[in-house]
Amino acid sequence: MGHDVDGILFYGIFLDEDPPHPWDDEGIDWEEYYARQKGLAAPKFKGEYTDREAYRAYGQQELTPYLEKKRALLKEAGCIMGWHGETDNLGAYVAVTACHHEGGKPVKEIESLDVPQDADDKLKAFCEVMGLKRKFTWPKWWLTGSYG
Repeated sequence: MGHDVDGILFYGIFLDEDPPHPWDDEGIDWEEYYARQKGLAAPKFKGEYTDREAYRAYGQQELTPYLEKKRALLKEAGCIMGWHGETDNLGAYVAVTACHHEGGKPVKEIESLDVPQDADDKLKAFCEVMGLKRKFTWPKWWLTGSYG
């Protein structure tokens, strides 16, 4: 038997220790947590899930606009959180979205290792919003992987 291995090349920071994940305690992902920290709360469906018309209306009137706003916030942030390592021993990192290449996705030619001028500022701002303390390595290019 073999293992699936995906390479990850990114400009960003490795977190020295696995950070607390307040989003896990709340049953949400880091993206929803980021949006909430920026003042955008996810809408709650107040009806019966078996009521298709009510759920469809909720999706069109509340959920879709929320998801569009959340995507815009994440795009503006310019950073993502990711995990590397094996399933039961994951480590976290924060990467600049424009400088993040992950295996397992369609092959992408890397034309340059240039980093946007505002990359370090975006990393710092993202970490502050997420409550990640500055116990991490300084931003630079990293090559790692995930396997399991």
